[in-house]
Amino acid sequence: MDAFACTVLQQTVLPVFPDAFGNNEHRLAGSPQRFVEELNRELETAVDGRGTHLLSVHKYATLDGLSQWHDPALWLRTRQEIHPGVAPLYGDFLVRMIAAQLGRSAKCLVLDLDNTLWGGVIGDDGIHGIVLGPGSPAGEAFCALQSYALRLKERGVLLAICSKNDEQNALSPFELHAHMVLKRTDIACFVANWNDKASNLRYIAATLNIGIDSLVFVDDNPFERNLIRQELPEVAVLELPEDPALYTDCIARSGYFEALALTAEDRARAEQYRANSERESLRNTATDLTGYLRSLAMQLSWSSFDEAGLQRIVQLINKTNQFNLTTRRYSEAEVRELLHDADVLTWQLRLKDRFGDNGVISLLIARLNREGDLEMDSWLMSCRVLGREVEQAALDLVVAAAKNRAVRKIIGIYRPTPKNTIVKDMYSKLGFSLIQDEDQEGTTRWALDVVSYVPRHTQIQTVELLHAGS
Repeated sequence: MDAFACTVLQQTVLPVFPDAFGNNEHRLAGSPQRFVEELNRELETAVDGRGTHLLSVHKYATLDGLSQWHDPALWLRTRQEIHPGVAPLYGDFLVRMIAAQLGRSAKCLVLDLDNTLWGGVIGDDGIHGIVLGPGSPAGEAFCALQSYALRLKERGVLLAICSKNDEQNALSPFELHAHMVLKRTDIACFVANWNDKASNLRYIAATLNIGIDSLVFVDDNPFERNLIRQELPEVAVLELPEDPALYTDCIARSGYFEALALTAEDRARAEQYRANSERESLRNTATDLTGYLRSLAMQLSWSSFDEAGLQRIVQLINKTNQFNLTTRRYSEAEVRELLHDADVLTWQLRLKDRFGDNGVISLLIARLNREGDLEMDSWLMSCRVLGREVEQAALDLVVAAAKNRAVRKIIGIYRPTPKNTIVKDMYSKLGFSLIQDEDQEGTTRWALDVVSYVPRHTQIQTVELLHAGS
């Protein structure tokens, strides 16, 4: 499915009308400029929940100057609204939104420390010698960058530190400096050592269980930036300006963190990764895997897709790449159609344990085919819950639903992509038999006999919910 098949991108209206009343144009009834301002505000409300997203050109015209975006002479001669000079930028904004819909926005902002989050070198200047906070333009600029990073974290972007430093020195401002906006608990992965930064970025991606192409690297040092561009071309590397006052705008205007919707799971992501760190710490001290999983006291709640969870469902479908058996994409409108299709079964799974709520972590879509078999259209899961028997528990739910419908066979499909090789053998591990070898695209088909299936014991308690998305 094409995730953009039923998605509308609506451009806002450029404020091209000159003021007739001056600074208080809002007081003039019937003012075209006032009408445009009110229309753009109404659009922001009107598009919500309609599968429509805004390309807010009026905001960029305000930032860059209207003359950069619109030429009245061109409009009168050719009806060309967007100035050719910003056409590449306009195209870039469109691509950002498409990338966000397809789940290709970056997930993690990786920050250097010295002369990036504060001025000076913590190892040389000490806690009281670094430049940070009110009293200097640079100090306030570094605080502004940290505040912006915190805002990104609050909307679901992971924060990581990658610094050539002694770890204790690197941690000291987070713990002791009065004007430090970011705290250690805001950082999902903190790496401060003397290794090369390419190796450290690989470690950060592996620790967070995200792709290396999900990282955006911010470092004031041109040498380090060029090293990462050479060694890790998949990583987005920002070319920071010399003035720290411009750092925040550089990140914001890059578009790497473009998003189209905000879910409760987004807001809770930093806490979920913190809890994951505690789980891993417990796992490293456990004497056996079964005992470790039992100690988590996991509870898997589930329900069919519903309106309450729609945004999170669409988001997961379009951004999950690694644990994704078919990597099919669906728009919001297409997912909504599934809610009313009697031949389609859906599951949204939410995992809780004694460390906290992981949120909705897995989705399954299955269709009844012409032969009366239940065919797995989509099966995807967040990689942060891998190795916790969730896939086995999910299969038990599918088998139970198949038995309730007198279905005798479940068909599994694996469509390979460059990123989903970790699930290549999943159906085999779950007891499916291969019924169709790889075709030209590498797709394989598998079958599971429902009648003879015996559920395997897991350390997960499953609970059916009326509304898992609430």
